[in-house]
Amino acid sequence: MRRFMFLAPALALSLSVCLTACRDENGGSDWSIKKDTGVPTELGNPQDATIPDIMTGKIAENTVVTLREVVVTAVDGYAQPDGAYTGDVYVQEIAGGPSSGIKLYRSTRSDGKAVTDLVPGDRVKVEGKVKWFKPSTPFPKPYETRVIKEIDQGGVITRLTSGTPPTPKELTIDDLTKEPSAATWEFVLVSVKNVGVTSAMDPKYGDFDVGTLAVDDELYPITPAPKLYDCLSLTGIHVYFYGYKLLPRSASDVGTGTGCVKPVTVTIKDIQDETSANHPKSDTVVTVTGVVSAIDSTLSTGTSPRYYGFWVQDEAGGPYSGIYVYYYWDDAAAAEKKPKLNETIELTGKYTEYKSSSATKPDTLSELGGVSWTNKGQSANPPKPEVVLASEIAYGGSKAKSYEGVLVKIENAEVESIVNTTGSTPKPVGFKVKDAVLNVENDLVDFMTGTPPTVGQKYTSISGPLHYSFDNYKILPRTAADLAK
Repeated sequence: MRRFMFLAPALALSLSVCLTACRDENGGSDWSIKKDTGVPTELGNPQDATIPDIMTGKIAENTVVTLREVVVTAVDGYAQPDGAYTGDVYVQEIAGGPSSGIKLYRSTRSDGKAVTDLVPGDRVKVEGKVKWFKPSTPFPKPYETRVIKEIDQGGVITRLTSGTPPTPKELTIDDLTKEPSAATWEFVLVSVKNVGVTSAMDPKYGDFDVGTLAVDDELYPITPAPKLYDCLSLTGIHVYFYGYKLLPRSASDVGTGTGCVKPVTVTIKDIQDETSANHPKSDTVVTVTGVVSAIDSTLSTGTSPRYYGFWVQDEAGGPYSGIYVYYYWDDAAAAEKKPKLNETIELTGKYTEYKSSSATKPDTLSELGGVSWTNKGQSANPPKPEVVLASEIAYGGSKAKSYEGVLVKIENAEVESIVNTTGSTPKPVGFKVKDAVLNVENDLVDFMTGTPPTVGQKYTSISGPLHYSFDNYKILPRTAADLAK
């Protein structure tokens, strides 16, 4: 399994909640205020500016500026459960266009009213100091030197009049995620039409993905939560914070789209058997029905311990009847999210042929990723392990590929050697079966602690799903009972 693959995204997810929270928490400014105007005395004589002047770097950091008349596009009035700050205001030039939007961080109003009383379409004057915000944790490559340009806390908003909200600029996901275009639309009100949900709403972080663009709940608690592969049309404020994000402002910003690619209904055998007339191409979104035959029950180690993956199989069993599902659960959420053993599920996800980055052999693992599923009830006839020879399912064996993902059983097996992880501190993870290029490993149940197997130990049978990773075929016992002595 690929237990290391989600460490970087886990960091990205943990950072995503800091969009407003991981800033200086000292509150607003302690500047003294002019009684007649409500403007901080420290602003002195602000320099007239436009938002494009600020966003393109023509105006230096710490310059005090006046934006004479701009339009409000969004106001953060959503008090999130984690206590993240609310009250930031987003404005843009009335004419719109590239580099026309900016965020007002912790501003106040000159009339003493709440900034959350402002609404999209309000025309306002803004006086404040240009701030180039640099996060405490550096942006990932190639954005290490990037800054986020804002009007810093202490800025003052004067409401001039009401008006019509600006029309969102319709763009593509590439426009909003690929440079140099993406940077020019930061803080601008934009929309994307007819895009499919490729990563379902994460209840912990309140975000989901449409392709390479994240959609986040910083301004609005997105309800109901979009489902995987829903087709949507979205509007919101485009921001960058450890990745490009779209922030919808209300329910009207999350609409139904049309024309998105629909999942193709196939069987597991269609996927695994390349000779099938219905065999889909890799990266096709498919819907399959099968019985859950094995589930990861061993918590990974590291900074973000997780449980990874499960297997589904046709009840009838046989060659090409099983497949691995690449999914993960945080420890705290594992119990409620995991499917149940022997449960029949209808599952939708993307079929891919995965090749480990450290693998040297040409073989790949067929898998389903980015999945959602519906429980159809417990199977009356769950699949039973197929009895095969170790040599048949070993690397290069005649049945290895056709039984990948299938519950198998080998009989009269002997431990030839102990298998360890690589690196400076090797850890035993299983053993090699004698007279076959086949491993038995502890991804699903840790049988290498307590009284681990020893060289020469014999088993009457060993059962579990047949898996392929890091150039090895391996049986993964599900419980201690799958290692029968």
